[in-house]
Amino acid sequence: MRVTPLILVTITTTPAVGFPFPKAAAASLTSALGTSITTLPSMDLTEANPGADGLASQIAIVTHHKSGTVASADLISALCFPECDAGHMDSGCWAAWEVTGKARCAAVGVRWLTMGFLLSQEVEGYLEKSPSVVHFIRDPASMVVSGYKYHMKCSEDWTYAPLSLWPTFPQWESTMAGSANTLATIKQILGAHAHATNASYCELLQAASAEQGVAAETVRALEAADGVGAMLDDVERLRELNATGRLSLLFNMCMSDYEPPNTEHANATWRELVQALQMDRPVAVHYDVSHTSSTNSSDATDLEAIAKGELLRRRPSALALDACRP
Repeated sequence: MRVTPLILVTITTTPAVGFPFPKAAAASLTSALGTSITTLPSMDLTEANPGADGLASQIAIVTHHKSGTVASADLISALCFPECDAGHMDSGCWAAWEVTGKARCAAVGVRWLTMGFLLSQEVEGYLEKSPSVVHFIRDPASMVVSGYKYHMKCSEDWTYAPLSLWPTFPQWESTMAGSANTLATIKQILGAHAHATNASYCELLQAASAEQGVAAETVRALEAADGVGAMLDDVERLRELNATGRLSLLFNMCMSDYEPPNTEHANATWRELVQALQMDRPVAVHYDVSHTSSTNSSDATDLEAIAKGELLRRRPSALALDACRP
């Protein structure tokens, strides 16, 4: 665990899956609960009371795609939805996130920046309040390999779309290539098959060699607005803000510090975070490794070696910026 005198929590995730709660799941919950989720308790933003409950006055929670977004939900639950069980993402409380979530978090001075810190339109004004920041981060090579394995399973809608259609998706800039040049590079890495057919990204990853697949995912993750490149940019920027006194607290929540879950080391990490944020309740940890697209398989070492090589070649400062390293 590495803590600096100032805190900001930063989270970036993928709009494609509707996190933190998919609309389809919310609809099914409405049916199961026998009531519309819009009738669940809400809170008027004009009645917000930042600093309530003894918390640090303003808290920002920041994450990135594959950097620990699901784990951060346990913290959000403890801060904003203490009556909810974050382990049941299909609960009525979580179904109501889009209706009441932002208001309820705002009422206790909490912001969930699911597109990272630098991309948030509210950051400049927010910095005037000297927020505490919790940044959920991950070893860059592990993050790339996790994304490679996850996207190979066609786990999100954009992954099973032909590459030629990528620019038409809402998440083109946030999660996908973001530019024609990046897309062209991905196609070049994945070979002629990517140019000649309507194969999807996940199908191309399945057909490619490990070297090709990890290289393509490295390029995507470095250029996507919610990927490894954005995480590293946030690490650098938050360090600068912390060093110049713009933050009240900067707490880097490294995935390696809370995995595997429910171990002495992981529990100590969560307790340290609770103390740093001056919370009056512990975080009920329901996160488990099934959410990480774990890289603990027998081929993990080889894949991470490939990812490290690609990161160093395409962004030489990548590993130097890794805040999870000593």
